Amino acid sequence: MENTATTTKNSKKKLSLANMFFLFKYKNYRKLLIANSISRFGDSIDAIAFSWLVYMFTGSEMLLGITFAVNSLPNLLFGAFTGLLADRLNKKKLIIYSYLGRGMSVAIISMLYYTNTLSLWHIFALTAFNSTLEILMHPAVTAITPELLPEEAFTKASAFSNSLYRTLELIGTGMAGIIIAQISITGALVVDALTFFAGAMIISTMKLEAKEKEELPEALNLKSGLREIKEGFSYIKLNKFIMMVIVLFAVINFCLSPLNILTPIFTDKVLLGGPETLSILLMSLTLGTIIGGVAVAALAHKFKGNSLLITSSLIFGAVYALLILPSVLTTGAVIVSSVCFFLMGFMVPGMTAPINGYILSKTDKRYLGRVSGIISLIATGVMPIGAALTGVMAEYLAASLIFLIMGAIIIVTSLYMWLGGRLSTH
Repeated sequence: MENTATTTKNSKKKLSLANMFFLFKYKNYRKLLIANSISRFGDSIDAIAFSWLVYMFTGSEMLLGITFAVNSLPNLLFGAFTGLLADRLNKKKLIIYSYLGRGMSVAIISMLYYTNTLSLWHIFALTAFNSTLEILMHPAVTAITPELLPEEAFTKASAFSNSLYRTLELIGTGMAGIIIAQISITGALVVDALTFFAGAMIISTMKLEAKEKEELPEALNLKSGLREIKEGFSYIKLNKFIMMVIVLFAVINFCLSPLNILTPIFTDKVLLGGPETLSILLMSLTLGTIIGGVAVAALAHKFKGNSLLITSSLIFGAVYALLILPSVLTTGAVIVSSVCFFLMGFMVPGMTAPINGYILSKTDKRYLGRVSGIISLIATGVMPIGAALTGVMAEYLAASLIFLIMGAIIIVTSLYMWLGGRLSTH
């Protein structure tokens, strides 16, 4: 591990971001960043290749939906437990084994598909296994980050890495069709598997400073595991800021369900467009996120307290609500919608980066894995509820009106927390 104690003295000067790639001077973090970037690129290819594989294999939209529902189950079932493992076990090894396991699962699917021996249960089982390893790795990555960077870099690192990952996802999505056309679905899945193996190899070269092993209360078993997970919930409960962050993110994720589900309907019925128009909206959202990440990395130090978080969430909610406008416009509806999607993407890093930075710097390192796992569990656990409610609302309300309602909820929640001082870190 780099000597963060000696770098902290001059950190404000060094982290001025005159060079946008300042993070690369931290050798171990650079390796983590590169490994994650490579795997994100592979994931974006896999997202299209695997969706197409399942649809071609089953010929059923319903089974396609069920497959992706199975993909979300491990987070709900094991999210808090994976955080516990990240706190107890060697984080570097967890990341390596997760990469290796995910690479093997994707490779097995590609082999079974290529040899015409793939069955539906293979898809369900390997999808669940892959997803479980992914949520196992996430809290480990969060928990290892304080060992790789000085505290002052956390917020900027979160914004910069998010922007970098989204850029590579965008590139991978654009290349996926070409790769599938040139070397087949099997070949695209092999490419994804190789990115995982490459990530594992890069992480294995990280040289971390040996730490004095903390004495754990007892061996890990069901009883002790449940108790330590409970301790994680208790730690969060005692931290007012983290509690409010979870509530805010849960509300935002809940309100985003209509955007995820109804955008194709909004494109068809409001914008009178097809797949090309839908692609423009999604590209605008992604491009906004990329540019927003760079902007936050460069300017985050100019915001005091939680002004960046509050400002971003308020603007995000307002722009979301403004998606009502295309339904009443006679011209320019696609342009207005694209601008709204771009601005929403631009605001995302302003909401996530300050939170990640605070959690990394202020959370007791003994609880960091559990806190990360629990936040992910709760914040994403509301999404199926939002999806179900969206289906009901869509039977009676237009998509643009639902967007207005959800945007208003985000605004009201943000104002409530801001005016009530509930997002104060002091």
